[in-house]
Amino acid sequence: MKSITVHKLDEGLVREIEKRANEQSTSLNRTIKQLLRQALGLGSDKKPAVDFSDLCGVWTAAELKQFEENTADLNRVQAGDWS
Repeated sequence: MKSITVHKLDEGLVREIEKRANEQSTSLNRTIKQLLRQALGLGSDKKPAVDFSDLCGVWTAAELKQFEENTADLNRVQAGDWS
């Protein structure tokens, strides 16, 4: 695994990283790796912060198939539609 050194971090940034590490009871190294993963959108097993699936519902594969079958004719263009 590769190591990266970051030079000349400003004090405000260092304080925020240290604060977050203390709040999470983790090392600075682990905290920085977590922040980089979050910033790059990598390795997140959690649901997004905003998830409306409980309000909107989620279709099963069978429900999606049924919907697509029931609306398939909406994708067909009829001769009179062009004028």
